[in-house]
Amino acid sequence: MILAGIILSGSFSGVMTFILFYLLEWAFQYLNKDAIKKKLPLAIISLSVFLVGVIFAFPYIATRLGDLGTEGSSSYYRIVGPLVMVGYSLLNVNGVVRFGSLYEYVASFGIFNGADVGKTIDNGLYLLIIYFSWFAVILALWYMGKVMKMMINAFGDNQNYRVQLYLFTPLLLFFTGSVFSPEYAFLIVCPFILRKALNIAR
Repeated sequence: MILAGIILSGSFSGVMTFILFYLLEWAFQYLNKDAIKKKLPLAIISLSVFLVGVIFAFPYIATRLGDLGTEGSSSYYRIVGPLVMVGYSLLNVNGVVRFGSLYEYVASFGIFNGADVGKTIDNGLYLLIIYFSWFAVILALWYMGKVMKMMINAFGDNQNYRVQLYLFTPLLLFFTGSVFSPEYAFLIVCPFILRKALNIAR
């Protein structure tokens, strides 16, 4: 039902995030010797139900993936189109964008968002690289390295929410380019507040 709701909302990023988090949670709970012995039927049932949902969602997923190659589509504008700006920022460190001049900078590349030339960046990771160049790349790699170490220790611990929480932060970058807005900070902080509240409740 959750997957169906996300699909009906039209958010491709939401669908892919849900798939990733579901598979992570499934792996953390069932991919260890004790869990496989005790919960094998439940593991098979939960994965089967999930796969049925993915099969129903596959036409939508395939369509949105196909849009990555269609100039003017939202998928292209968010993922593929800005790569030329990202490459320019990495190859020309002295050409990093100044705060307040992003609209003019983006428009100068002539990337279409629908029928009009886009003036914003809808991908937070790309935006950080455009602003901060290699520093943003190094920081992102360091952060994901920390998350990968958490993943290794999370298998078999179904109460370990750290991976999901810390992975939520970089994934949220792909939903919006408003990474400096109060709303974005609120979205980042909320899951951590919830985790703290759950710990207190126990």
